[in-house]
Amino acid sequence: MDEIHCWYLWFTLFIIIIIIIIIIIIIIIVLVWLLLLLYVQFLFTYIKLNQNYMIKKDKNKIKL
Repeated sequence: MDEIHCWYLWFTLFIIIIIIIIIIIIIIIVLVWLLLLLYVQFLFTYIKLNQNYMIKKDKNKIKL
Protein backbone atom coordinates (compact mmCIF):
# COMPACT_ATOMS: atom_id res chain seq x y z
CA MET A 1 0.00 0.00 0.00
CA ASP A 2 2.76 2.42 0.95
CA GLU A 3 4.69 1.83 -2.30
CA ILE A 4 1.62 2.43 -4.41
CA HIS A 5 0.86 5.62 -2.51
CA CYS A 6 4.45 6.84 -3.01
CA TRP A 7 4.29 6.03 -6.73
CA TYR A 8 1.01 7.93 -7.01
CA LEU A 9 2.56 10.96 -5.31
CA TRP A 10 5.55 10.92 -7.65
CA PHE A 11 3.25 10.57 -10.64
CA THR A 12 1.10 13.54 -9.61
CA LEU A 13 4.21 15.59 -8.90
CA PHE A 14 5.58 14.69 -12.32
CA ILE A 15 2.30 15.72 -14.01
CA ILE A 16 2.24 19.02 -12.09
CA ILE A 17 5.84 19.77 -13.12
CA ILE A 18 5.02 18.99 -16.76
CA ILE A 19 1.96 21.27 -16.65
CA ILE A 20 4.03 24.10 -15.12
CA ILE A 21 6.73 23.67 -17.79
CA ILE A 22 4.10 23.74 -20.55
CA ILE A 23 2.54 26.91 -19.10
CA ILE A 24 5.97 28.59 -18.90
CA ILE A 25 6.73 27.61 -22.52
CA ILE A 26 3.37 28.99 -23.68
CA ILE A 27 3.99 32.27 -21.82
CA ILE A 28 7.46 32.59 -23.37
CA ILE A 29 6.08 31.87 -26.87
CA VAL A 30 3.34 34.48 -26.42
CA LEU A 31 5.83 37.08 -25.18
CA VAL A 32 8.22 36.42 -28.06
CA TRP A 33 5.32 36.60 -30.53
CA LEU A 34 4.18 39.94 -29.09
CA LEU A 35 7.71 41.31 -29.22
CA LEU A 36 8.03 40.20 -32.85
CA LEU A 37 4.73 41.87 -33.71
CA LEU A 38 5.82 45.10 -32.02
CA TYR A 39 9.17 44.95 -33.81
CA VAL A 40 7.53 44.38 -37.21
CA GLN A 41 5.09 47.22 -36.58
CA PHE A 42 7.98 49.48 -35.57
CA LEU A 43 9.88 48.50 -38.72
CA PHE A 44 6.88 49.25 -40.91
CA THR A 45 6.29 52.65 -39.34
CA TYR A 46 10.00 53.43 -39.60
CA ILE A 47 10.04 52.47 -43.29
CA LYS A 48 6.94 54.58 -43.96
CA LEU A 49 8.46 57.58 -42.18
CA ASN A 50 11.66 57.07 -44.11
CA GLN A 51 9.77 56.86 -47.42
CA ASN A 52 7.85 60.05 -46.62
CA TYR A 53 11.12 61.75 -45.76
CA MET A 54 12.70 60.55 -49.02
CA ILE A 55 9.67 61.75 -51.01
CA LYS A 56 9.93 65.18 -49.36
CA LYS A 57 13.63 65.30 -50.18
CA ASP A 58 12.88 64.37 -53.80
CA LYS A 59 10.22 67.11 -54.04
CA ASN A 60 12.71 69.60 -52.67
CA LYS A 61 15.22 68.51 -55.27
CA ILE A 62 12.63 68.94 -58.02
CA LYS A 63 11.85 72.47 -56.77
CA LEU A 64 15.54 73.35 -56.89
